Amino acid sequence: KNFFFYNNSKDLIVDQLIEDFSDRKISKKKFLKLMEINRIFKKKKFPINGNDLIKIGLKKGKKIGLVLEKVKKWWIQNNFRPTKMECEKYAVNFLPTCRGR
Repeated sequence: KNFFFYNNSKDLIVDQLIEDFSDRKISKKKFLKLMEINRIFKKKKFPINGNDLIKIGLKKGKKIGLVLEKVKKWWIQNNFRPTKMECEKYAVNFLPTCRGR
């Protein structure tokens, strides 16, 4: 659910919810609940970037984007709670995989 709200604009979400409701993919209760979540949802700024990954030992290149996506997915799954330091610690898990390729 967090991915849906984080990765899409509010307008797109409204359109999708209306479509899902009209196609009977979601109930009225769920539709109203998701519309309210969309109304109050505020995107948080992802706490790290490629420069942070370089500082912890990742080499410049395409792999930075892949690691950022993995860390972002984990951060979203954890309800946007992990701090910058926690995200960097999680990113370290991907260093050996990235260095050898």
